[in-house]
Amino acid sequence: MAMPALQLEPEIHVEEQLARLEATVEHIQSDVTEIKADRRRLHEKLDALVGVTNTPEVRIENRFGDFQLKVEKRFGDLEARIEKRFGDFEARMERRFSKVEEALGELRVGRALDRVWWLLIYGALLGVMARGFKWL
Repeated sequence: MAMPALQLEPEIHVEEQLARLEATVEHIQSDVTEIKADRRRLHEKLDALVGVTNTPEVRIENRFGDFQLKVEKRFGDLEARIEKRFGDFEARMERRFSKVEEALGELRVGRALDRVWWLLIYGALLGVMARGFKWL
């Protein structure tokens, strides 16, 4: 038994598929074009929004930066003046304390001499009393 030969019409079938693919590709291309346009518009809006939100921040940062520089300068000047005044005060106090230390040193020497004199006076008094009572 012989089988009848199959007839294939590949050209018609391929041409139909190719036509469908071309229509689909055109549709996809138009969708991609729309997506790109939307993305560009959104990107521009975001850039504008970021520019608007960054502007006050930049201004605030600049103001605080300027304020910080002014404060640092003023406190630096104040610190220098205070250090100078305390340096002068410290020098004066050193001079005065050295004078006090010298006076105390002289006082100690004077007190030692006073002790010697008092011992001599008591010794002389005891000697006079000893002779008066004929202990010696």
